[in-house]
Amino acid sequence: MLSITRIAAFFVAAFCFSHLAFAQTNKFSKDQKKLLKEALTVALVTEKNFPEYADLTNKTKVIIVDSMVSVDDYFKKPIVITPKVLPKLDKVKLDLQSEAEIVKNVQKEDQLFIRVGQIAEPTSDYALVHVFGEWDLGQNSLDKGYKFRQADGYTLLFKKEGNDWKYQKIVNRLPNLFKQR
Repeated sequence: MLSITRIAAFFVAAFCFSHLAFAQTNKFSKDQKKLLKEALTVALVTEKNFPEYADLTNKTKVIIVDSMVSVDDYFKKPIVITPKVLPKLDKVKLDLQSEAEIVKNVQKEDQLFIRVGQIAEPTSDYALVHVFGEWDLGQNSLDKGYKFRQADGYTLLFKKEGNDWKYQKIVNRLPNLFKQR
């Protein structure tokens, strides 16, 4: 009877520890936070090479979707950017919103917002960050019968130099394959 109790205690402990390890995967490391900040800085402040940058209605206040989708695994659950993780940028205020908040906000004109792909924990001195544009169609477009508006994204390459991540180049431009509104 004692051995059954020990076996049960082992399985309970294993479950608890594995659950804690799983929860930690949704936390951002220092490198992931730095990469998020650098990618948004490149897209919106320094290079301004985000594919739809010219289409932003307000270039000083940009909407960021709080859910980061996996680019590599469609079935992987999104990771949520919290206000604590969202970086502060010079000259641009980032407005973190959920998809529900974006859809709930009805406007006349189309509204562009940005989604960042999940940033994998770097395993070398190089890292990739995917940045996508998405459109929330305004009432004017819906009245004209439009169902969606294509948006694009790109993949940025960063190299670690010391403790910082430095932008290298755009390695891929691609259509946004995620749900269009």
